[in-house]
Amino acid sequence: NSIFLPFAGCRLGGGLYYEGSYGIFWSGTYGDGLGHQAYGLYCDEYHGTWSHETRRHGRSVRPVTEK
Repeated sequence: NSIFLPFAGCRLGGGLYYEGSYGIFWSGTYGDGLGHQAYGLYCDEYHGTWSHETRRHGRSVRPVTEK
């Protein structure tokens, strides 16, 4: 099994950055005790890492539904 995660980059201050180089995605989880932040995944072709960022930054969202 696999999923497709596009390297769409992100939006910061109205500009598009890292398009084609990084996949930067929001999770559905807010940062621990940080109501203005949420966890996200940053990945390139070799690895990924979890972090938390302010929710005003534009990130990709991958919706998931239950069967």
